[in-house]
Amino acid sequence: MAEFSDRKLPPIPASEQYYNFFPAKYVTAYLESYLDSHIYNDQTLRSRIHFSTTVTNISKLPNKTWQITCTPNSQVFTTSRLIDATGLTSLPYIPNIPGQDSFRGLTLHHKSFGESSFLGDPNCQHVAVLGGGKSAADVAYAAAKAGKSVSWIIREGGNGPAASWEQRGRDRTRTRTTAFILGSRPAGCRTLFGLGSRHGWNGSCMDQR
Repeated sequence: MAEFSDRKLPPIPASEQYYNFFPAKYVTAYLESYLDSHIYNDQTLRSRIHFSTTVTNISKLPNKTWQITCTPNSQVFTTSRLIDATGLTSLPYIPNIPGQDSFRGLTLHHKSFGESSFLGDPNCQHVAVLGGGKSAADVAYAAAKAGKSVSWIIREGGNGPAASWEQRGRDRTRTRTTAFILGSRPAGCRTLFGLGSRHGWNGSCMDQR
């Protein structure tokens, strides 16, 4: 799901696709074009977005409209509809893992993945990825493609990419799933663990080698 119904995403070159996945630059270009091509009351969508702005107060007026005060310059907006989209899920969550304080390697959240240079670091050869969602699949694939030995760790419920595979022979199925995502043979993924309960991890899963 990478496009809006009123504007199709331009065709992606086959050479840039991997099982219908493609680089983020194509989505970025699409969204940039979408912002500039949609004009309402002589204003583009881009011109309606206020960057580098902090909301300092929200109040509901007697006429049932909302008043929003922002900085800088104490800007005030009034609207009949207000959507709270503050991005709580964008705050990094790192689970409490026994032994993590003594771990000598790099610990990184996916949010900082794009700024990290560990894929090109020859001293970093073993990578453990926690989680079974799309971001975990992205990191696991990127690490395997960079020649790293990858351990993809998915919780007992198998949530994430593994959930789309039938659960017969759980370990074999998950190994096949990982190999499919990483584009390598099952043996190319050194270890694949199922950890914890539905709501957390129960055990250490960092490789100190």
